[in-house]
Amino acid sequence: MGCPGATRDQLPEAKAAFNAQVPKQLMDYMVKNKANLVSEFRQYWEAAGGKTSGTWAEVFGNQPMTNEIFMAWYYALYVDQVLKPERPSIRCPCSLM
Repeated sequence: MGCPGATRDQLPEAKAAFNAQVPKQLMDYMVKNKANLVSEFRQYWEAAGGKTSGTWAEVFGNQPMTNEIFMAWYYALYVDQVLKPERPSIRCPCSLM
């Protein structure tokens, strides 16, 4: 999965989502599991001030990796929705959650 030639989707809907608040579900998880987050991910968050709310750029900084984090979140949501009806029969790391 990816956006050839870009670090994130540039459709109007994606731009609106990027400029909106980081989803509460993600922020709550980050706060609750801060000590267990992947160190690189946690470093971007902390370098931007460790905020517990804000837009993607406010929470993770105005840098290319923020685009990657944004896309990873929405890819994960999509894959989760696609796999939900099939979880019992699909063998992949996602189905173990």
